[in-house]
Amino acid sequence: MSFIRPHEYVWRDIQPLLQERGYMLRPRYHKGHKLGRRSFLNRAQNCLLPCFYFPKPKFEDHIFLLQSHVLDARRMSDNMPVMLKVLDGPLQYGDLGLLKLLSSPEMKDDPRNHCVSLLDILFLSQNIIIIVLPVLKDWDSPPFEKVGQVLDFVLQIAETVDFLHEHNIAHGDLYTNNIMMDGSPLHPQQFHPIDYWRTPDGQRLTPTLSRSQVPRVQYYIIDFGNSIMFPSFEHRRPLRARVGADHSAPELAAYPGKLEPWDVFKLDIYTFGNFIRTRLIQVRLSLRSPHLSCLLCSICRNIATWTFLSL
Repeated sequence: MSFIRPHEYVWRDIQPLLQERGYMLRPRYHKGHKLGRRSFLNRAQNCLLPCFYFPKPKFEDHIFLLQSHVLDARRMSDNMPVMLKVLDGPLQYGDLGLLKLLSSPEMKDDPRNHCVSLLDILFLSQNIIIIVLPVLKDWDSPPFEKVGQVLDFVLQIAETVDFLHEHNIAHGDLYTNNIMMDGSPLHPQQFHPIDYWRTPDGQRLTPTLSRSQVPRVQYYIIDFGNSIMFPSFEHRRPLRARVGADHSAPELAAYPGKLEPWDVFKLDIYTFGNFIRTRLIQVRLSLRSPHLSCLLCSICRNIATWTFLSL
């Protein structure tokens, strides 16, 4: 018995097609693969709680997906770990168009462009389009240690927002799940793309360097499924767009009821500032570093006075 979950069936079914296109999935998603036998402890480890609860080895093929539309793989040409994302419908095809634009050489030459790179596009059938992306991890682990690290994080995301707005692109969902970092410098032995705390084989905890032990951590904005691009500055106009994860803005006070059109660029600025206040200051920094928390609170109070070149 394979114990593949229903939301993983699609990956098992298209595994041969992906292999033909040069991408190898983990053994878990190969037809006929039998998962390693496990004890009750192994079964408990399968739940993806932080690994310090379960420091002993576990079978790598027991690590399952939490989201059905994204899966890790290996690019067979160079064994590079990548992420595969299924685009399921016209609403997500805009994600593809913007990623192609933002990954173009002229866009990548701008040092403010910290948008995730598009590595490849796989047209498996008329209904299945898969984009290939680099492996990234959550932005907040390991913890920040110095004021400069936090300010560099905020600066990288702020200049990316400015870059997008300068090109008349509103992201539409600048919240915690869409801000990631390149974790490879922090993990000399690499990490599992789904279970960040473990080595790629899942057998042991992966050694993790602190942020102070690497020259600089790179942060990225991902997921352009809610994004909107206008032809020019003059074509910008208020509109009713898809609503992201943060519903707290005044423009969205009636959500999910009837909403008036809003300025999607100003909503980006609000969402970014609210992310700093609620996810970075209140959650990550308030207990660890009260002085740093006060500094960032001061930044948030003055964010309304900032001049964004694109506005």
